Amino acid sequence: MLFAFPSHVVQQSNYHLQPILFPDTFLAFAGELSEWAVDKKPIYAATFGQVPESLFAADSNPKSKRLKMFAENQNVLSDNWLPIGRMLAEKFRVIMVDLRNHGASPHYNTHSYADMVTDLAWLLHELEIEKAHLLGHSMGGKLAIAFAADYPEKIQSLCVADIAPKNYLKTPASAIQYDFHKRLLNTLYNVDISVLKNRGEIDRALADSIPETIVRQFILKNVYRENGLFKWKINVEVLRQSLDHIISGVDADDYDDRIPILNYPVLFIKGALSGYIGNDDIPIIKKMYPEAKIETIENASHLLHAEKPNEFQNIVMGFLVAIR
Repeated sequence: MLFAFPSHVVQQSNYHLQPILFPDTFLAFAGELSEWAVDKKPIYAATFGQVPESLFAADSNPKSKRLKMFAENQNVLSDNWLPIGRMLAEKFRVIMVDLRNHGASPHYNTHSYADMVTDLAWLLHELEIEKAHLLGHSMGGKLAIAFAADYPEKIQSLCVADIAPKNYLKTPASAIQYDFHKRLLNTLYNVDISVLKNRGEIDRALADSIPETIVRQFILKNVYRENGLFKWKINVEVLRQSLDHIISGVDADDYDDRIPILNYPVLFIKGALSGYIGNDDIPIIKKMYPEAKIETIENASHLLHAEKPNEFQNIVMGFLVAIR
């Protein structure tokens, strides 16, 4: 969906038209699109293209040619990327994207990085955007890496949050990440939420297999009602089937014919308590991006943008402002 900020924000002198795209990430950990409007201002939204080629996206620019007002009874939920989106929208045009099989975008039978790269290329074409700053977290971070490698001429800068360009199935130390996502998806697949009465019951049904409260809170963002019954917004079955590819895809070795990549500024942000970017991964990042900056947020794990939002926002904004 596209949700517009009030027009006086867009008309400020410090508003720049370099777009920033946020691809949604695995299990919507980078958030779904929602409540872009503030203080009950009109909500604007757009679907780009027709099935099977369609995505939902939110745009902070109310003058976008593709804006379309949706009725107030549309399914609008809060998400944890909005503070960052709002902050960046003070200086940039911000576009947030629900990737295929996530959020309000359609469900497909496949979920590969090649699919998603094509989806984003098509979306940029539809929005008539020539260049963009690209930011992604977790699976969205891998997608950002893959898209930027395939379309370097479209990239203003690349920001990757807590993921490395590597096959996480190659090393035993990375097995914990694979097991974590497998446990989550298997739990979602096995819990029939259509028979449950409220979100509290869903939370309790998930708690035995997913004891981490903050993880369950993010998962519950993927719940919606249809005809009085709860359903998952993400395509659980296809994501389960695609898990090995999601975890193993976008390995630096896949880009040997293109590295070192020096076409655009690159920033990696890692959580100090997260195992997704370890010390052994720094040489992999530097091999692919010799000039990449790597920032660490202390006392943050994989959900660093939610756990330490101020620190995350400051790092991202500082990186982008330095590029201008």
